[in-house]
Amino acid sequence: MADTTYTDPVITRLRAELTRARRALAESASYFSAQEQASAVLNCTNPETVQSPLHRFVASAIASVDDVLEDTSPGEEQHGNHVARLLAGIIADLDRCPHGRHHQDPCGRCSGGRSTGNPHLTAGQRIGYSIHGTPIYVPKPEDRYAPEAWRKPPTRQA
Repeated sequence: MADTTYTDPVITRLRAELTRARRALAESASYFSAQEQASAVLNCTNPETVQSPLHRFVASAIASVDDVLEDTSPGEEQHGNHVARLLAGIIADLDRCPHGRHHQDPCGRCSGGRSTGNPHLTAGQRIGYSIHGTPIYVPKPEDRYAPEAWRKPPTRQA
């Protein structure tokens, strides 16, 4: 499960419901334990030997819920993956025209009925530098989903 990211709001709601169910199960286990203690006292037996099958089932359910909650707890790694996905979404949106359509997608408001893309990012434009000082360029629209294309300088047309 290390590659799975649990940031979906549905997962968050399910975790909250599981937490409430776990509390109810814990209360049930406490009740069963008290009942077994009382029964053991009345019958002069060891309380641990009188554990009911339902009590064992509840204890098993609590352990299962704990495992699921632990497996789906948002850790720092998942938060980093979530941020990376958000940033990837921003990068994917960079080729949209002012009307919100991706380059070459149908757009009734761009000339010719097709999106002209982002007018502020033209192919070959230098837009920044990496940590090592390597320039980052805007690739041609068809190459924008290839990370290596952002590192290549523009080719000169003869």
